[in-house]
Amino acid sequence: MRPRGSRFWPRWLRPSRTVTAPDGRTWEIYVGRATGLRWRPNDYEYAQTYGVADAGSLIWTLLEIPVFLFNQVVLPAVRYVLVAPLALARSRLSDRWNVEAVCWWPSEERLVWSVAGSDLDRVLAEVTDALRDGHRVTPAGSELIRQSHG
Repeated sequence: MRPRGSRFWPRWLRPSRTVTAPDGRTWEIYVGRATGLRWRPNDYEYAQTYGVADAGSLIWTLLEIPVFLFNQVVLPAVRYVLVAPLALARSRLSDRWNVEAVCWWPSEERLVWSVAGSDLDRVLAEVTDALRDGHRVTPAGSELIRQSHG
């Protein structure tokens, strides 16, 4: 299985396969062990929700900007950096693989299946053939873990 694309990009950044469905959609199919980490900002309530509506509300708003940035950017970034090595180690020790099909046009669509390493080649072939024919499948031995339209 030879990946397509530029030689500039490392192999793990390129799709394993690319297929075109009868409706003209191009699907990129990626295979990997790691599950993508999600950016999770903290819940945050603004001062206006506390009823601050006097002349000092502008000052409160200006004082809240650093607090907002800390809660929405700094803390999630620290959490992301701390969790990433654990997620990477967990994925390397697991026998589960993810097959992710991504269509970027006319609207983004993602399908992600989880599959055991022993069934990986068969599931990858079934997903590729089904998408080429314009169908969505969940092959035997796999589990559809995420489907998103955007």
